[in-house]
Amino acid sequence: MGLVNYHTHTTRCQHAVGTDREYVERAFSEGFSTLGFSDHTPWPYEKEGFVSHIRMREDELAGYVSSLQTLREEYLGRMDVKIGLECEAFPQYFPWLRNEVRKYGINYLILGNHFRNDEMHGLYFGHAVKADALSAYVRQMEAAVATGMFFYIAHPDFVFSRYPLFDADCEKASRDMCDLASSNDIPLEYNLSGIWKRQEGEISGLGYPCRPFWEIAHEYNLKVIVGLDAHDPRRISRAFFCAEMDNLRNEGFNVIN
Repeated sequence: MGLVNYHTHTTRCQHAVGTDREYVERAFSEGFSTLGFSDHTPWPYEKEGFVSHIRMREDELAGYVSSLQTLREEYLGRMDVKIGLECEAFPQYFPWLRNEVRKYGINYLILGNHFRNDEMHGLYFGHAVKADALSAYVRQMEAAVATGMFFYIAHPDFVFSRYPLFDADCEKASRDMCDLASSNDIPLEYNLSGIWKRQEGEISGLGYPCRPFWEIAHEYNLKVIVGLDAHDPRRISRAFFCAEMDNLRNEGFNVIN
């Protein structure tokens, strides 16, 4: 099986660099057999007078799909280009999302739980430092997984980004997430972007990947998907990707990509 990464962004999310083609060319040159794009989904915020600065606009979705379809056809037989979206657990928008998935033939969705309740008014989970945020994070994750819409859970340990220490509340949230993944047979993502963020000083707490979380996950023998979460073509590295996959497999994790 070749190298497979399902977590790649584009400049449409407003915090990534590089063209769609540069990501594909880089992945191909690094020996990946599949590159899945899962840029931050738009939501129909315009109807509510809100403009997001961390995701594509609703009117950019058609161009996103069209661009990637063109690259998929160009690389057919050499590398598989898949078209996905990274989505929050916002139940109020799930009917809209289902319609867009059907309309554009989106290949898969990954659950990236970033905000409590909604982006317009809610807490950013990357800034969470209190136990009530942990329980809200898990509840939203449960509601999203129950829809059956999601391929896997991206960076489940994202909520620990600024937590100063792994306490009993962190352990409970971790076990609740692992129970959820186990009972629904849904993979968890070991997100490599957090390694870069830690090195670059963007993480002030436990961060992610969070070692205590993954020690608990190991007890459950869950399916694990390694994701680059690339926001820059230069972050698509065969050596880096393979080293992290090998480390996880050597520790006994069930890595499936």
